[in-house]
Amino acid sequence: MSEEKPRIPIRISEGMLKRLIWAEEREGIDRSTLILNHLYQFVRDVESGNKPDLSDLPLAKEDRDKNKIIQARISPALKKRVDEALEKTGVTLSALTSSRLIKFILDAEARHNEEN
Repeated sequence: MSEEKPRIPIRISEGMLKRLIWAEEREGIDRSTLILNHLYQFVRDVESGNKPDLSDLPLAKEDRDKNKIIQARISPALKKRVDEALEKTGVTLSALTSSRLIKFILDAEARHNEEN
C-alpha cells in the first residue's frame, strides 16, 4: 500500500480564491502544480546554497480575511525537504505559498488586461 501524501493547507480569502480559479482556467495550470513547482525550486535554491527568490513574499499581506483553505498534496520526502529549507530561511510555508499564488493571479490579470 502506498504512503498517504501529506497535505499543505493554504489560507486564502474567498475573493482571492475566485480570482485564483479564474486565473487557473485562463492559464491552464492548476494550483497544485504551481505550488509544488514553486516549493521544489525553493528547496533546490536553499539546498544548493543559492539565495531563493523571495521577492513575492510581501504579496502575501495583500490578501486579508483569509477564511478559505485550499490544499495541495506533497510527497513525504519533498515535505521534509521543504520543512528543512523553511527552517534555514525563516520563511513560513503560508507566506511562501500564498505569495506565489497571488503573484500568479496578478500576472494572469495583467496579461488579460494587456490583451483587452
